[in-house]
Amino acid sequence: MKRTVKLFIAAATLTILSCVSVYARSVRIGLEKNFYQSPSVEIADKGFELRVGDSKNYTMNLGSSVVKPLSKSYYDTGKKYASYNRAYDGMQQYIGNNCIPVLKDDGWHVYLAENCKADTSKMTHINTGGNCVVFSINGVNKYLVDGSGSAKVYGSDGIIDIAKGRYRGQIAFYRDEIGITPINILDVEEYLYGVVNSEMPSSWNIEALKAQAVAARTYTCASFGKEGVYDLCDTVHCQAYGGVDNETPESIAAVDATNGMEIYYDGMLINAVYFSSSGGVTQSSADAWGGSVDYLVSVPDNFETECMVWDRVLTKEELVKIPASKGYNIGVLKKLEATYTPNGYVKDLIFIGDKGDMAISNDSVRGAFSVLGQSLYSNNFKVHENEDGTYTLSGRGYGHGVGMSQYGAKGMAESGYGYVDILKHYYSGVTIE
Repeated sequence: MKRTVKLFIAAATLTILSCVSVYARSVRIGLEKNFYQSPSVEIADKGFELRVGDSKNYTMNLGSSVVKPLSKSYYDTGKKYASYNRAYDGMQQYIGNNCIPVLKDDGWHVYLAENCKADTSKMTHINTGGNCVVFSINGVNKYLVDGSGSAKVYGSDGIIDIAKGRYRGQIAFYRDEIGITPINILDVEEYLYGVVNSEMPSSWNIEALKAQAVAARTYTCASFGKEGVYDLCDTVHCQAYGGVDNETPESIAAVDATNGMEIYYDGMLINAVYFSSSGGVTQSSADAWGGSVDYLVSVPDNFETECMVWDRVLTKEELVKIPASKGYNIGVLKKLEATYTPNGYVKDLIFIGDKGDMAISNDSVRGAFSVLGQSLYSNNFKVHENEDGTYTLSGRGYGHGVGMSQYGAKGMAESGYGYVDILKHYYSGVTIE
């Protein structure tokens, strides 16, 4: 089971409106898992539709392409063309010069290299913009896209293949000073087709899948603009998303059966955080992150018949690296102690050394162990000192423990509960509409 979202809630009152907004049910997903700030992105499709920003579409049938960022100076001939083919033909008058077709906001142009032999006295000297990318085929640069917005492509059948995955909707090639991060722009419901099976096995009971679909839809709509340039990424930092290749008939059915259904509290869309398994009881947002939220309170997780049970044995020498990574020199570790919430989750993990003490609190405890190679699976663990001086952390559950337990949803569904019952159990006092 994949880990799910990490969310930090800073205030008790969340004022999030319905998903119906200026985004009009479309969502922008940064494809970070395989492409974050990549030096290039391959388009496997031999034909696709191309546009710059929100301008006119152009059909490109030149072959599979590689897209790379480009920053360079050229001369713009100033002539405009109706298509790539006409721009290509227009280059013939500049034979002997290094030139290339360019798609700009107002259509196709031809750029000449700075060292060209042509008379450039009536041409405009330009530096390519921050969105400029070059499309190459078999190692040969074929054309640039240099406009006020990102280059966008989509398939004629509604699906675009960018070599490491197939995606519905459009792909925008967002570039920064390091590389390209493709952004998948698509309808929220179609996005969820690729989320549900990425977050929950499609073999599970359909009512659990429906609960996952509604929670994911709500989380999506509450996250518009969360990542800045795009709304969400495609990793477990936000929600796992695998595009068309991760869709299944069951995931599509769960999304379609709950089309548009979202979770509200007091008339506001909630932050529908969820996780893998709790180990018997969820924890409140106040205990995990320090911000009290009325619908994110601790509830029994009695239907969770399956959960991860884990142990981790650590030496004092290993443990002392944790405070050191935070800038604390506690010297030699004398003792490791923990305080607990009323529901058994670690509240404070206290490192007591011969030169001082340091404590890590709440959900930060899990991530603090990444300096030792891997974060803890959960905050639901006990600390035991062994006779040989090592410490064993004995835990249950996987994830932050706030909101809906996915394995708990599975157990409730198998016991005959519907998706609405499941959601209302884990998100207190909510309505589903």
